[in-house]
Amino acid sequence: MLADDLTGACDAGVRFAARGFSAVVRLDPKCKGADLCDLLIVTTNSRNDAPEAARSKVARACRELIEDGRK
Repeated sequence: MLADDLTGACDAGVRFAARGFSAVVRLDPKCKGADLCDLLIVTTNSRNDAPEAARSKVARACRELIEDGRK
């Protein structure tokens, strides 16, 4: 899951965890153990960015997730 800021990432993670899913908010691309969770949440920190900058951050996050084998 992608979130545009840390608060949104944590809010989403809590909702899933309350329903029995394991959720991790990844703050570092090298985060260990994130591959063991049901839901990996990545924040792009793009909420206040200009559209082009936000789009670039989201694209980068998507590439990282794909490279990690996440779908």
